[in-house]
Order: sequence, then structure tokens, then C-alpha cells
Amino acid sequence: MTDKKILVVDDEKTNVTIMYELLEDDYVVKSVASGNAAIDIFNEYHPDIVLLDIAMPEMDGYEVCEWIRGKSNHIHVPVIFVSAKDSLEEKLKGYQIGGDDYVTKPFEGVELLAKIKVAFEKAVMIDELEEGYSNACSAAMEAMTGVGNSGVIIRFLDNCIDCEDFSDIAKELFKATNEFGLHCALQIRSKSDEFNFSSVGESKPLEEELMRRVHTKGRFFDSGQRTFTNFENITMLVKNMPIDNQASHGRIKDNLPHLLKGADARIRAIENEKSRKQKRIAIKKAIEDTRGSLQKAQSLFNEIKEGNNNIMEGLIREMDAELLSLDVGVDKECYLMGLLQKNREEMEESYGSGEQLEQIFKNILEKMFEIASE
Repeated sequence: MTDKKILVVDDEKTNVTIMYELLEDDYVVKSVASGNAAIDIFNEYHPDIVLLDIAMPEMDGYEVCEWIRGKSNHIHVPVIFVSAKDSLEEKLKGYQIGGDDYVTKPFEGVELLAKIKVAFEKAVMIDELEEGYSNACSAAMEAMTGVGNSGVIIRFLDNCIDCEDFSDIAKELFKATNEFGLHCALQIRSKSDEFNFSSVGESKPLEEELMRRVHTKGRFFDSGQRTFTNFENITMLVKNMPIDNQASHGRIKDNLPHLLKGADARIRAIENEKSRKQKRIAIKKAIEDTRGSLQKAQSLFNEIKEGNNNIMEGLIREMDAELLSLDVGVDKECYLMGLLQKNREEMEESYGSGEQLEQIFKNILEKMFEIASE
């Protein structure tokens, strides 16, 4: 057992019992049945993580989370909502007030344990990065006074052209948004997969799910200080929009689409390049397979040619022997032997045509291979 402390806030005894059985071997677990009780013991208990139900009497989970984020002595403690509510609106509200993750009841024990482990790891990382990020934001805000918005966008577009993969695009986007003083998460959707990035540490699971859900909700999706900006292949979540500064807020919303439009175009270009490369590989393989089939056909053709020649030679010898034993005139004999010889020559000519056809196919394959290799 570790010394990590978990506070369970849930008014359903069955759920509390399940969580105790699941967690008590590895963590120090304490439970309360109401939001008010959680607030009463919070600063004294110093939990390392909170598992918080939403639907509770008097004070619901949202209000508890708001109190933790605003008035407690441990405002950065990870909060995982454990609730039967599964709508986008409920999850968005939980995220907006500061939730780190969301587990839907009834839950699988393996899922809850995995999310708790990830939350602990990210809490350590965030503590280490918080001071550095704060300093970086301050420097970025000062730098904005000397760098025009258009310059930031132009530099990003220039650099984006040279990006070879999605992580390069994310790095360049975060460079640009840092100059605007923004703290962002990013989701890139390819044809076959999804990639998530954060400007500080790793993106939260709840952030990833919300970006996944809102990317069809229009160009902008606003939720308090958080703004989602959507394009076909990319969604950016800005977590600290300056909603109290209307001018700055407006400029950022004007500039973000320019950045993301360029990123979206580069994502499509990378996808197309991958697709063309895969097609070239497939074409080369098809050409190699066809070349192998032609070689087998050539071997079979040579075998048939040799066999037919042997048959024709044998036929001529047998005919010559038979004519000697028959009472056939010289003219008739010459005629029959000439007929056989003529057919032999025609057969050899047909072989020559087959060889010419084979060479034509070889030339076509070589040309196709050259094109596929370009």
C-alpha cells in the first residue's frame, strides 16, 4: 500500500463499498456521503485525489469541485467525476469547472484503477511544469507587444510547410499559440487514427473526449474560458481565453482559424503523401508479381516449344520411314515431306511472334516500374 490518499464522495453505499474493495489494498481511502461533509474534512485530510459523484442532496458534485478549485488549500488536486450522467453537456460542465477525468457508472474496476494511476502521474508532471509554464506565459505575453499577429501566422505557415508528421505540426502550433499567451490542447484526426497533444505535459482524458465530441459543433464551441476551434482534421482547445478582455479575445478568435486552416491543409498533404507512397509500393509489388508470372510463362513456353519441335522431328522421321516401305512415287513423297517441312516452319514463326509479344510485355513492365519509382 502507498501513502496516497483518496477521498470518495458518494451518497450511494453500494458504490462506496465497491470502491473500498477496489482501492483499499493500494491506497488510503476515506469516504463521505455528501458534498458538505467533503468540504468539512478536505483541508484536514489533504487527499491526493478525489472520486466525486455528481447527483447528491444539498450540494452536488459540481459545487464541490468548484469549491476545491476556488477555495480549498489544494486547488490542483485531481478530481475524477464518477457518475451515471453521460451526456456531452454533463461532461463539458464537469470539465469546465475543473474536472480531470470522468468515469461513467456502472464502471469497470480496471478502468477506474487505470484512470486513477494516470491522474497521479499527470499530477506529478503538472506540479513540475506549473512554475515553468507560468514563467513562459509571462514571457510570451511580453513578447506579444513586439510581435504582430500577422508575423506569428506567417512564421507558422512557413514552418508548417516543412512539417513531416503530426507531432511537428503540433510543436509549431504550440510555438505560435504560446506567443499569444495561450495554454492549449490539440487533437489531430487522420484517416485511421487520432493523435492528442498538449502545450504543457499530456492532455487530460476528459479534454480528449470533449474535443472528440465537439469537432462537429461548428467552427467555434465556447465554454467559459475554454474555446474549441474545429476544422475537418484538427481541433484545438484553448483553456485560458481572455474573456475579460474583449479586444484580445476577438483578436485571438480572428487569428486561430488562420493557424488551424494552414495546419489542416498540411495534415491533408501528409495523409495524401502517405497514401501515394502506399500506392506506389502496391504498384511495385504488382509489377514484381507480374514479372514473376511472365518468367514462369516463358519457362512453360520454352518447354512447350521444345516438346513440339521434338514431336515434329519424330513425325518427320516416322513419315520418312513409312514412305520407304510404301509404293509411293517420288513426286508424292517429295510433296508430303515438303508439306511437313512447311508446317514446321510455320510453327516456328508462331513461336517467334510469341517471343515478340513477351518482349512487348517486358518493355511495358519496365516503363511502369520506372513511373512507380519516381
